Amino acid sequence: MYTIPKSLYIPEYQLPLFITFIPAGYQEENQFHNHEFSEIAIVAEGEAIHNAGGKTEKLSAGDVIIMHLKNIHAFSSMVNFSHINIIYDAQKMPIPILDGYDFPLFDVIFPRNPAIMKPNAAPVSKLDKKNLQRLIRLIKELSAELQNIRPGRQFFCMGLLIEIITHIARSEIKPTNQHKKLFLVGDAISYINEHYKENITLSDIARKARMSSRSLSRHFKNASGMSPIQYIIHTRLNHAAELLVKTNDNIELISSECGFKENNYFIRAFKKRFKQSPYKFRLSHKE
Repeated sequence: MYTIPKSLYIPEYQLPLFITFIPAGYQEENQFHNHEFSEIAIVAEGEAIHNAGGKTEKLSAGDVIIMHLKNIHAFSSMVNFSHINIIYDAQKMPIPILDGYDFPLFDVIFPRNPAIMKPNAAPVSKLDKKNLQRLIRLIKELSAELQNIRPGRQFFCMGLLIEIITHIARSEIKPTNQHKKLFLVGDAISYINEHYKENITLSDIARKARMSSRSLSRHFKNASGMSPIQYIIHTRLNHAAELLVKTNDNIELISSECGFKENNYFIRAFKKRFKQSPYKFRLSHKE
């Protein structure tokens, strides 16, 4: 298993977007890998078995899969299998949201926190032959424009990307009840990201996600690998680490600003997570 670095495709200070075309015969069999970026893969022709998250799904022309940061996956049993990858940084992509979240799939393509998204072997969308050919033409046009140096290149690329995503989202495979629950978990994650400084409870989050506390805990763990309370602490610690590096505020103030009521608990949790005390973390990361 190997990791594909973001720097291989996405240079710094440029639009975080790249296209790769993988012809039949070029994809290695059972080559498990993950990425430092998000990826939309469209099957152009042929078929294959997609292995991800401990499950397997058969893919054929028109199927669309989405993989995010550190999602491990591989292809096997490929027959004339060719695909196109749209490589992007989901958090840095300057895409206008507008009414994008009217598509349930939009939250899967641009999740609030790609790093906690679990791999899904199944396709999220299925394009018929006519829409697949149209999509491939748009992707080829986007790929050519990304290499262009004319003024307005990024503006035009964003327009093409929005059109591509709209086609994919409108061809979404009808969500099962399980998928609907995952979309509601996205609401819970957004709520935590916005209110982590406050004294929020599991009941508050469940109410926001329109689920019982028990149901939320189960579906949240399935989607993120941690409980809602663990995710709150995870989020608070991440923000505390950022403040330790970017400000000169004292540690007790940072602890309070990030939602921790007890400074001693904050220090213990921080040390468990980052293997350093807040003081040593600041010293080792300050420029």
